[in-house]
Amino acid sequence: MTKTENKIYYLSSCSTSKKILSKIKSLNEFQLQDIKLNPLTAVDIDRMHDALGTYEIFFSKKSQLYRKLKLNEIALKEADYRKYLLSDYTFLRRPVAFFNGKYYLISLQKELDRMNADLDRK
Repeated sequence: MTKTENKIYYLSSCSTSKKILSKIKSLNEFQLQDIKLNPLTAVDIDRMHDALGTYEIFFSKKSQLYRKLKLNEIALKEADYRKYLLSDYTFLRRPVAFFNGKYYLISLQKELDRMNADLDRK
């Protein structure tokens, strides 16, 4: 992915994703990828990992499937996080934005603010 391919990975049926998207200053700068319709690939996930340093940081422990599979009862390793991220879209802590060569976990207010500040500087 090049710096000019700004993208947001989100879930169109998620009210939280919609709320966060409404707070992005220049949403038209981004290609939106609904991860239910167009799932993340191994390349997508590995790029996020390379940029953020760990799979766990963008893994959602709030996913209903996380408890259903009783993953909260075991110690997951990096390989496990990767496997589950590839297996089901609900495991992504969303939305995740890629802008100007950086990933942002925009479900966190400070990350959203940082990305909006970077958009202002563009």
